[in-house]
Amino acid sequence: MVYETKRSATVMAQNYLTSAKISREKYSELIEIYPQLNDYVSKHILKYDDPLKLWMEISLNEIPFFKPLPKYIKNEFIFNMRRNELEKGNYLYKIDQLANDMCLLQSGKLEISHYAKGYDDT
Repeated sequence: MVYETKRSATVMAQNYLTSAKISREKYSELIEIYPQLNDYVSKHILKYDDPLKLWMEISLNEIPFFKPLPKYIKNEFIFNMRRNELEKGNYLYKIDQLANDMCLLQSGKLEISHYAKGYDDT
């Protein structure tokens, strides 16, 4: 909820269940009253060891620019990334396309093509 991400697990009651929940709207109201609440929750999320989150952090650490960043900044980055799946033959990016995002490849194969200036493939 803090990072507006999709849930990483399915949860189903196996028996009678009583629970409590808070909506995003009510959470936002609490943040208005207690601004430190969001920092507290964010610090707790730093300890969250989901395998996908760990993989993304390791992948970011392989990029020299990201390696020295504090873990809480990497967390913000990780939780703001969105999953993307492509079918075989679809393009992730095309040459001359504006670079307005970045991706980490979790699985699959990519073919990377680059043409030298002046090359005309028509």
